[in-house]
Amino acid sequence: IFEIAKELDFDGVEIFMNDIYDTIDAEYITKLVETYEIPVVALKVNSNVHTPAKVREAISFAEDLSIPIVVLRVPKFTDFKFTNWFKRYLPKLQDKTKVKIAIENAPGGGGFILPEYSFGSINELKQFQYVCLDTSHLVSRKVDLMRTYEQLKKHLAIIHFSNWHKNNEHWVPNEGILPLE
Repeated sequence: IFEIAKELDFDGVEIFMNDIYDTIDAEYITKLVETYEIPVVALKVNSNVHTPAKVREAISFAEDLSIPIVVLRVPKFTDFKFTNWFKRYLPKLQDKTKVKIAIENAPGGGGFILPEYSFGSINELKQFQYVCLDTSHLVSRKVDLMRTYEQLKKHLAIIHFSNWHKNNEHWVPNEGILPLE
């Protein structure tokens, strides 16, 4: 991926941190950054992360590798303990690090009566200093892209730029229903 990103003249890459060892091997990632002279601009934490310890671990990893942004998905609505921590202590954690902790807007759907995710509205995201705007998640919630951008632009740390096509998120920008020009 680093080689392809370099050939395409990308500014950097985002690593999706999960259980695959390469995504958590600091020495290996550092070697890729040095070899291809392309930085890791963000670290996306697996949406299955449900503990404050895992969030702190990801932020520490980003600090150690000079990754400027950590992207977190909001907690599940029914995970009351983590949702409470997220709301009360994540802002305090942000105050202690130079890493921008960007909260990703959640996709729609999933919940029958109750919503699937906490902090589902754009207004709720504004309580966080930094936001990751996922464009295809907006469509899944039937939210207007440009209005959302205007509301969140002072909070934006990173944009996950993808389209919505055939009822699926994260399609290439030139295929789908979003006006991404």
